[in-house]
Amino acid sequence: MVYMARTQSSTASKPLLSFIHQNTYGYLADVEALSYAVFDLTTPANELSPVAKVAKTAVNLDAAPAGRRLGTGYYYAPLTIGADWTLGLYKVVWYYDTGVGEVEMTTALTVTSADHGPPDYYVSVQDLYDTGLDPDEFSVAAVRAAIKRASELIDRATGRHFAPVHKTLIVDGRGGPKLRLREPIIAVEYVSPFDEYIELSDLSQYSSGYIVYNRHIRLGMKAPDDRNNPKIELGYASRPFGARNRFPDGSQDTRVKGVFGYTEPDGSPYGKTPDEIVYVAKLIALLYSTPAASDEAWFKKNTWKVTGERTRDQEVRYNGVNPLLAKAAGVAGFITGDDEIDSILLAYRVSPGMTGA
Repeated sequence: MVYMARTQSSTASKPLLSFIHQNTYGYLADVEALSYAVFDLTTPANELSPVAKVAKTAVNLDAAPAGRRLGTGYYYAPLTIGADWTLGLYKVVWYYDTGVGEVEMTTALTVTSADHGPPDYYVSVQDLYDTGLDPDEFSVAAVRAAIKRASELIDRATGRHFAPVHKTLIVDGRGGPKLRLREPIIAVEYVSPFDEYIELSDLSQYSSGYIVYNRHIRLGMKAPDDRNNPKIELGYASRPFGARNRFPDGSQDTRVKGVFGYTEPDGSPYGKTPDEIVYVAKLIALLYSTPAASDEAWFKKNTWKVTGERTRDQEVRYNGVNPLLAKAAGVAGFITGDDEIDSILLAYRVSPGMTGA
């Protein structure tokens, strides 16, 4: 999900609306043509028959700043959200051609009234207001700060990041044909295992085959789940005796540049933040949204979680444990003291066997 506020722009320095293309082997590759269009889905009628908000527009494939290319197979759309755009859900359709005909790919876009913050926050300010927080009592700045703390807590508790990030990993080679990473792979641009820049498209000179383990994105396959075993594997070389290529054996001797993050396949270039993580981020941000450690504040923020009421004796049942009451009772929780939150965080915690950057 992409969030953009009214009057906000996607630019080279802040590519809020971006596109990546990877080939069938899992590495980033340039396209020959790229366009995008935006469709309004903010009403039930529009959901059934989407209305074009931005007509199909060609993307300049030259390198930024003259064009919109930010790296191999990595582009952005210079979209600006108008001040009069209706708040809600839109659909961005990317049209790309690699030389074999035009293909479409879709990205969800939500237009909000307030700046969402960095694109790797897991919920928006509007999401929290929609749960019942009063904007007059909870300012945009306070809610955004709560979302930041919630997103950071989730990352620390799980050892993962649940949004796509373009970056370079520095990893340890193990002297074998497999390079194991700590972070799930969305796409790879290059690997430099021999103190030199080697694009994966050039590895054919070393190997007759290689595999990037990101099949959850490329193929929508989650069994086996490559997110729990991210790696790049070199194949057999065209050499005498079938000698096998190997990565170096050493400490922090191999660089891998690409896009990484634990996302769910949804047909978009990057995948999406898992729904359970979005839900937990919302719960934690609600707990953080006010500093008042009182039952009154807790009940005010959690009325939307009510699962049952009994008006005669005033009994109210909540989905989850009141962390303030749990703390007062001396109940130890995994992270927050809320059984529901902690059980989800534990389910997404990184496997002890994963190694790498």
